[in-house]
Amino acid sequence: MLFKAAEQGITYSDYWRKIIRKIDKLRLSGCEPAIGKEHPLSLLQYVEWSKYKLFILEANGIILGNDKDYVKRLSSLKTGYT
Repeated sequence: MLFKAAEQGITYSDYWRKIIRKIDKLRLSGCEPAIGKEHPLSLLQYVEWSKYKLFILEANGIILGNDKDYVKRLSSLKTGYT
């Protein structure tokens, strides 16, 4: 279940579940997620067809500066890349 956490929302607290009613953004960050190129690209393909309007893939950008083809492949998807 790729989107299980987003779909279920916050389950450990009724207080926070009432305050945060709808999750419409996804973010992947930490441990340099852009290193394994095929994994982020396949993940972004799932996100592209999902109901989520925004997906943020946080990376330091070093890999992007070294591989223009990778940047083109990322930018061909409708999701944003920051």
